[in-house]
Amino acid sequence: GINAEYMEAVVSTQSTWEAVVSTQSTWVMGKESETLHDCAVEYDDTPGKLYGLPFEEVRNLPKPKKNQYAYQAGNGHSYSIDLSDMTQTNVGTDHTRRVRRMLATDSSVPWAQHASIVRDLAYSRAYWSGDTTASFSKVPLAKDGNEFGQVSKLFGMTMDASQITQIERVQNKSQYAHFITFLRELQKEFADGRKWDESTKQPIRWDEGKHYKMLFHGSDAHVLDKLVSCRDGFSQTFVSVHVYGLGTYFARDASYSNNYSRVDRKTGMKKMIVAMVAVGRYHFGNTDDKTPNEGYDTLTDDPSQTDPSIFVIEHASHAYPGYVITYKPGY
Repeated sequence: GINAEYMEAVVSTQSTWEAVVSTQSTWVMGKESETLHDCAVEYDDTPGKLYGLPFEEVRNLPKPKKNQYAYQAGNGHSYSIDLSDMTQTNVGTDHTRRVRRMLATDSSVPWAQHASIVRDLAYSRAYWSGDTTASFSKVPLAKDGNEFGQVSKLFGMTMDASQITQIERVQNKSQYAHFITFLRELQKEFADGRKWDESTKQPIRWDEGKHYKMLFHGSDAHVLDKLVSCRDGFSQTFVSVHVYGLGTYFARDASYSNNYSRVDRKTGMKKMIVAMVAVGRYHFGNTDDKTPNEGYDTLTDDPSQTDPSIFVIEHASHAYPGYVITYKPGY
């Protein structure tokens, strides 16, 4: 589901043409249900765009009659938007859906896009192929497949996805077993009401978009090769940074992890891991923190705890290196 921070960013269901041309926005498409929590399952991920219609083009359009106008999206379909009742209609099929406006400056926009990609990928061990009896293997992904497309889209949120030369799926039985065991235990803690919100005095419900994420990890190519192939995974052996506490660091943005990836002298390429991370409950970490506070699972870089982009895990079982991206060092 969509997390609370995301839904808090949704602006009023009513809008005006003046609001559209005066405020850059990201627009989201809702389900048919009128309930707020069912909104926003699909959206244009570029701030200042309205389903393929650039913000500057919107600004230069003549003011429409009755707050309505038409445009053609990148998918080839023609649509009309009615700002009086906030609906989008497919001109060809006459299918109508509600739309909402979310400010482009809102910090939860990247997480909304991130969550959408993770849902569309829906990672599962059922994806494993090749010699599935082997304890470890890496399988190159077909560039026209969904896995490659979604992982490259995640990378492309902050990097140039055209620089990717290969994406490999990591199939490590031992690491995956440890990760799944921890993930299920963590989910059970939430289900049993053992995760408690001190401010509301209420148990915290498991939120797939907030408590489970796909994050990046960059390092030297030979270190990443060891990480994905060993039994222990992200052990403290590889830890060298302690800014937000002791542990293994992961980033929402590939551009951040790119700073820690090193060019392989043999190939001239860089590598980066895309990991599944069970972040659970998290709080701001300090340099001297060796473990999260009681009741928490992960340390982050955000004092407000509303928009973290860096996560620090204490134990290797909290993460699984799902993919290795090889890319040209164009930065």
